[in-house]
Amino acid sequence: MHPTRFLAKALCASSVLALTGCSGVITPNNPPPSDYVGVWRGEQVLLVIDDEGMMHYESVKDGYRKTMDVPILSWEARAFEAGVGPLTARFEVDDVPHEEDGGVWMMTLDGVDMERSR
Repeated sequence: MHPTRFLAKALCASSVLALTGCSGVITPNNPPPSDYVGVWRGEQVLLVIDDEGMMHYESVKDGYRKTMDVPILSWEARAFEAGVGPLTARFEVDDVPHEEDGGVWMMTLDGVDMERSR
C-alpha cells in the first residue's frame, strides 16, 4: 500500500474513532461490487471507493463543501449507505456502473453523471 494512502486511511480511522468514542478497527460490512471500485468524477463531485469498502466523497453545492471518509455499510441494487454510528448518508444509484462505447465507465449517483478513472 502506498504510504500516502495508508496515512490517509489511518487519519480517517482515527478521526472517526475520536468522533464516535469507540475503539477498535472500523471495517465495512460488505466489500463493494467490483464495478463500483475506482475514482469517479462528476460535476462538482468526487467519489473514491476502494476494494475494501472505504469511501471518500466530496461535493460542492451552492458554495458548501461536503466531505466524507467513511466505510460503506450496506449495498442494495440501486443504493448504498455509508458512515459511522448515527452519522450516515444514503446514496441513490440512478444508473448503475456500466461500460459505454470507447471503454468509458459511467454511472449516475444522486442525479450526477460520473465517469470512472481507475
